[in-house]
Amino acid sequence: MNNKQSAIPTQLNLLLGTLLITENILALFALPWLIHSSLGLSLLLLLDIIAIRVTNFHWHLTHEAVHGLLAEPRWLNEWLGIVLGALFFSSFSIARYGHLNHHRNNRYADTQEVYYQEDNPSYFKYYFELLGGFFIVYEFLLIALAWAPKALAKTIIEKNIKRKANRHDLGIYVDLKNIIDNPRSIENVRKESILFIFVLLLSLYSYSQHFIIWLSYFWARAFFVSYLNNMPHYKNSIQTDINASDNAYLPKFLQLCYLNFNYHRVHHRYPKTPWTELPILFKETNDHFDCDYMKVYFQQLKGPVYYEQLAESSRKLG
Repeated sequence: MNNKQSAIPTQLNLLLGTLLITENILALFALPWLIHSSLGLSLLLLLDIIAIRVTNFHWHLTHEAVHGLLAEPRWLNEWLGIVLGALFFSSFSIARYGHLNHHRNNRYADTQEVYYQEDNPSYFKYYFELLGGFFIVYEFLLIALAWAPKALAKTIIEKNIKRKANRHDLGIYVDLKNIIDNPRSIENVRKESILFIFVLLLSLYSYSQHFIIWLSYFWARAFFVSYLNNMPHYKNSIQTDINASDNAYLPKFLQLCYLNFNYHRVHHRYPKTPWTELPILFKETNDHFDCDYMKVYFQQLKGPVYYEQLAESSRKLG
């Protein structure tokens, strides 16, 4: 099978990126100055949520930059990623660290919905992360570690390493410690977070008369990022295949809205393949759909699952 990186659709991605950046500027800054009615402002933001957030389109485009697949040359890919990250209310470096960590640890250390023999299922933690907390903690608040005194950040991380010794998610904290120990990584996050903070404060200032609307909009963004984060991996087998993931069926016109992210196993097996090539590679490798995207959308609401039940509770296309 061919692991060679396909041609990056730079022009198409630049068009989509320009439209997305324009849409974000309108939603985050301009609308409160143009629309003085709370009802009108809420309705327009609802259109933004339906058009962009429900499909997680913003993350999917940023995700291309994470893999170096958004644009050529590399410097353009990086700057677009940083801008999209700031409008995402996060640091591009944090998003890249988290996602590449996910590829390295998928279904080994990265098993969000799974609890083990020695655990009790933490329903509060699970539903908090699922319904918005994942974004708030790991994309939004994690930036604070870059500004905390290094000794304090290392102490927090090392306590988790000791507490989770020989546990399934230990690797995540070891990787995070490596980031803290890397001065260049910390410097990048700090620089990016200045842009992110500027975006955040300017947006808050723009919505100063409509803070409740802004807060609701922020939560809606956090919710869809968090809810769709682990969906392709929910109840996958663990510690057997680093690329374990579901390909989920979607009608072709909806696939484009998700930037073909429903071909998730194909992406994990070929992470250097641009989003435009995933359906082609799906056919060339004789891969298959595991489930219907629309039918499994709400399955995560069933809650955490004991790892020994995974084999008998795997999803079927229906």
